[in-house]
Amino acid sequence: PPLLPTHQTQSSIPVRLAGAEMSIRAPQERHPRHHERQPRDHAPRPVRRLVRREAQDLVAVAGEPVKRFASPAGRVVRATTTMSKSEVLRIAQRFGRTLLPVDDTRGRRELVGYVRTLDLYLDKSGQLPTPKPLLMLQEDQAFLSALRQLSDTEDALGHVVNREGQTVGFVTGRELR
Repeated sequence: PPLLPTHQTQSSIPVRLAGAEMSIRAPQERHPRHHERQPRDHAPRPVRRLVRREAQDLVAVAGEPVKRFASPAGRVVRATTTMSKSEVLRIAQRFGRTLLPVDDTRGRRELVGYVRTLDLYLDKSGQLPTPKPLLMLQEDQAFLSALRQLSDTEDALGHVVNREGQTVGFVTGRELR
């Protein structure tokens, strides 16, 4: 058979001519060589499926209000400014929380910020560090918008409030992911 260019192969096509059967070799396109292929995602198929499913799930909830994903205010354990560092750590460990809202109980119980348990472990003093500011999120704010804001603020504790400014709940970037 004649030599064909590398991008073609030969295959037999059965033909019946005047009662006799014969094969005619016809050139066909072949897949490009491996180095000529377009780059592909080299992740294993189950991983690609998982990533695709997560992306679809994210798109499905992107417009949902953040209040759907927030822990209700009454169910979130809080620290107070009068607690010792060891008390706050004990509460965080008992309830499995890495971020705790902090209330100032010296006046009228007012929310003043949050503390990270990591900061409590790293801080050498025996006192509770100054609470970090909460990220205010409106209860009807879109899930994706809230996730972006939380990511931009290094996963601060989100304080979900209604139109009147009353606490609806709390949410973290980890909970939204």
